Amino acid sequence: GNSVLAIAALLPSHNFTLVEACENDLSIARRRIASSALQNVKVWHGDLANFPETFDLGLATHLCGEGTDLAQAKCIEQGAAFVLTPCCLGMIKHVLEGCSRNRGVSANIRSKLPGEGLRLSYPRSDWLQRQMEPDLYLQLVRLSDCNSGSDASSGAAAASKQLIDADRLMRAAEAGYETGCGKLYPLEASAKNDVLVGWPSGNNR
Repeated sequence: GNSVLAIAALLPSHNFTLVEACENDLSIARRRIASSALQNVKVWHGDLANFPETFDLGLATHLCGEGTDLAQAKCIEQGAAFVLTPCCLGMIKHVLEGCSRNRGVSANIRSKLPGEGLRLSYPRSDWLQRQMEPDLYLQLVRLSDCNSGSDASSGAAAASKQLIDADRLMRAAEAGYETGCGKLYPLEASAKNDVLVGWPSGNNR
């Protein structure tokens, strides 16, 4: 999304491709690239699963629902490192319930994926699949998005979110990745401040 523009401005010696399924968002990005005279960013319109180019690092900043998992799956398919800052989780229910969400592209990666390697299943890892059925995982997703102000609900929501992120990191570990997690700083910059990172084991680039 458009957040890559700020990163590209900070790292002018690196090249970036902004991948976006929504034509309106892409038009905004093109205008911003032109107005800022960035020379190291190009745009690609379409579904992430169909992105044809190779890359070394995938950045997924505040992608809603299964978007984070799609980005991670693409990185694993490419053998690329990833940096994920997950957003809300509720839209994962569309994948679990077999529904389709098309944002303006003909092939919708959110429910019908072209390759088995990128087909999403939940839980994401073999580890959690052995312990939890998809119906229970859906309850976990709903609890993670709880916005209640009570201490009990907030604590349960945070624990559920941590388990979902652990599942994501374990999916990468099962694919031969080293993984880690952290926080965006300052913490008050965003309520969604969890960061998940992974890189192929033995790759020190």
